Amino acid sequence: MPRNQEAKDICQQLHSAWERYGPLLKQLEFECLTTDTTTDLVLSQTTGSTLSAASCGTFSKRISRISAKPTLKTIQRRLKSLEIRHFKALADVSLDDLGSFNLLLGANDVGKTSVLEAIFLLTGSSDIELTTDIQAERQLDTGSFDVVELLFRNLNTDTSIELSCMLSDSSEKHRLNISASIGKSGVAKRIAPSLKRSRFGGESNQAPIVRSQISSSSPSQAASKILYYEAEVVGSNGKERKLSTAELEFSAREGIRHATPPNESVLIPATFVSAHARLESTAFHSVVVNKLEADLLQVLRPINPEIVSVTVSNQTAYVDIGLKKRIPLGSFGSGLVRVASVYSRALSQRAKILLIDEIENGLHHEGVANFLGAMLSIANSGNIQVFATTHRLDVLKGLQSLLQTDRFTDARSEVKCFVLAKDKNGTVIPYKYDYEQFDHCIQNGIEIR
Repeated sequence: MPRNQEAKDICQQLHSAWERYGPLLKQLEFECLTTDTTTDLVLSQTTGSTLSAASCGTFSKRISRISAKPTLKTIQRRLKSLEIRHFKALADVSLDDLGSFNLLLGANDVGKTSVLEAIFLLTGSSDIELTTDIQAERQLDTGSFDVVELLFRNLNTDTSIELSCMLSDSSEKHRLNISASIGKSGVAKRIAPSLKRSRFGGESNQAPIVRSQISSSSPSQAASKILYYEAEVVGSNGKERKLSTAELEFSAREGIRHATPPNESVLIPATFVSAHARLESTAFHSVVVNKLEADLLQVLRPINPEIVSVTVSNQTAYVDIGLKKRIPLGSFGSGLVRVASVYSRALSQRAKILLIDEIENGLHHEGVANFLGAMLSIANSGNIQVFATTHRLDVLKGLQSLLQTDRFTDARSEVKCFVLAKDKNGTVIPYKYDYEQFDHCIQNGIEIR
């Protein structure tokens, strides 16, 4: 083929690829993609692009895999702020200026885990059955509406739950309203809220009230209890745009009778890791099958530099440390095992948000330090936003110590600590500390409330 014709074909391929994947690529900051030992493909949003004929075939193949393998570390979509209203113990909690790594500190039963659960529901707002999933994590029977009722503050289902957030790549507010109603199957209807909805920058901060209308013709017929989901976007001008609706119907006799199937719209893929999560061979298997071992090894080797590779056999994860046999991962220290367990889950689920409950659970002091270091590395890569809870002040002190090392100096501005505490009325209030603030408090013995 003449070289000028080859160049034309290459340009046509690139144009087609850009037409299809341009919107996604605009989110990325490409510096360099090495295609082989002799040819580089350099893309820059500011300086244009330089291409060689030998590299274009590889470029086209890599472009076609972007949507199927969203693990590029340059994707920066994350939560910028969060608002939680009428959810469990949280009446009205706002977390602003979220970082890449966010530590939630507070006493037991103050609502730290509830914040993680709220994020989990909001980021997967097309899937109403997540409401039962988070209760299952607490070992509760999810076949009864009574368990779902626990999501509502003071068990008051007359007032809807409102979860909302701002994203780093948008000026819009994403909001999820969760409400309940009683009525015969297929007959229960939602009535317009009797209070004006709180809007982005609007007048009211109170969640809307939802009343039910019962159209059952026979009082003897058992009424169903229905949970409603309504996901919407609120523009900076206060205008609302509905994204999806769903319902989950409960019957006193049959349990969950009907659930609206989730659509494909997920705000941000999130992984929730409970305090008692165990090592999952299925997650490791997914990491190995999808060739993500390098990402996993990157966070394991700072803990144990002897690790050569990881693999899975007969539902058991193994690590190669240069001995004549591979060693079961479970035989290593608790810090390494917890890091491997949590991060393999996140990788296998393509998570962009990692929610870790009780980050220190089951770990001794050195294990906590190793785990914190690994999670900081993950967050500092820009690929995953981390939210973790703890009730121990020494975890924050351990975080402070890590941030004082050369390894994490550049991560300081992206680390936030939110202390949750109850006021004299029992209302949960968040207090935000950035690195400079909690470092000053710890070094000078000032109480962090």
